[in-house]
Amino acid sequence: MPTIKPRNNVSLSKAREYVKSWAASGLSQAAFCFKLGYSESSIHRWLRRIKQADAKALPLANAKNSAGLQQVVVQQESVNASSKQQVEICLPNNTKLRFPSIVNPQQISALLRELQSCS
Repeated sequence: MPTIKPRNNVSLSKAREYVKSWAASGLSQAAFCFKLGYSESSIHRWLRRIKQADAKALPLANAKNSAGLQQVVVQQESVNASSKQQVEICLPNNTKLRFPSIVNPQQISALLRELQSCS
């Protein structure tokens, strides 16, 4: 039986790595954390930190911008690791962009900024 690791500050990149591994594992949050030797509350902290970091990184904060884009936040907990979920973005010209649900929102945001600068 693994011993529970003391609460520590896991780096944001390590938290992302753990959450990505958990999503791919098919384990419950409790089972995944137990396997790593962390308490279940650890994954909740990681998810919250990731959500906060991603929200700060998005340039479309809290309102529509000139291109009519609006910020949308998808919580990682809603992702089912066994499915092939995608994020779909429909642009005003009816172009659809599809990304695997594990793509970093910062990368999508950067792509949208580039597309916006081309118009």
